[in-house]
Amino acid sequence: MQDEDIAIINAVLAGNSKDYKKLVVKYQDMVMSIAMRVLQQREEAEDTAQLCFLKAYEKLSTFRGNALFSTWLYRIAYHLSISRYRQQKSVRAISLVSFSGHEQLIADEFTEPLTEEDQDLKILEKAMQKLTAEERGLLGLFYMQELSIAEISKIGGWSESNVKVKLFRTRKKLAQLMEENSLSNTHKIYCHESK
Repeated sequence: MQDEDIAIINAVLAGNSKDYKKLVVKYQDMVMSIAMRVLQQREEAEDTAQLCFLKAYEKLSTFRGNALFSTWLYRIAYHLSISRYRQQKSVRAISLVSFSGHEQLIADEFTEPLTEEDQDLKILEKAMQKLTAEERGLLGLFYMQELSIAEISKIGGWSESNVKVKLFRTRKKLAQLMEENSLSNTHKIYCHESK
């Protein structure tokens, strides 16, 4: 796989820029997945993925082949996604829409009860939203992309032991957030049923 990527890179650097599309097609899903995990908004993730491939194209001559091309590309995607997330956070305030108790009761009456698996997924999604962009990205690289500690180390620019510590702390934080969400949901169900 690395030899195939190197051959494409060499062809692009030799002037056959159309070959770059092969790399885009090969890695677009993985780059988009990283961007989505960090940014959690499709449009922002798509823009970031495009920017990633543009930057990679512009810097292609700096790729030395010390690591896999995919690792080099994921590093660009990860850092661009984190950077874009920080820009979004500082530019706009996030407003949450809250229902009054009456509107919530009406909404509850028209929604089908969730299965236990659906409830667990909702709890996980809520907990993931409370993680930082870096934490979501880290979990995405490890669990969704199934990258090794060594690869994540190269992407994030951390030592391998630092990646292990970050993963441990993030998993612990996620478990705690899930437990809080689970207790909160149990409380809501109990209160709703007792009315």
